[in-house]
Amino acid sequence: MNAADERLSRLSALAENPMDRAAVTSLRVILFTTLNRSERAIEVCLEYLDYVGFACPRSPTEQEVSQEYERIWLQLGMGFSARADNRDNRSSAAFN
Repeated sequence: MNAADERLSRLSALAENPMDRAAVTSLRVILFTTLNRSERAIEVCLEYLDYVGFACPRSPTEQEVSQEYERIWLQLGMGFSARADNRDNRSSAAFN
């Protein structure tokens, strides 16, 4: 662990609210990305999401990804059938 990482880790632990913690998380992601440590950057992001109550599996199964993808589309008001209809409409419009 380098000095910048140590300082940012300590600062993260001292953050008093989710916004402050998000700011420190952002800096840590930039640091690890710059150091070509993308796996660690992802871990830092997932740690923050856990902190704010949005638990994400570290290695989701294909089924978990599909279920979450469908849940998001349903929240946007576009379940599978609506997306399929929309795709069909775009395809036919391209040929007109």
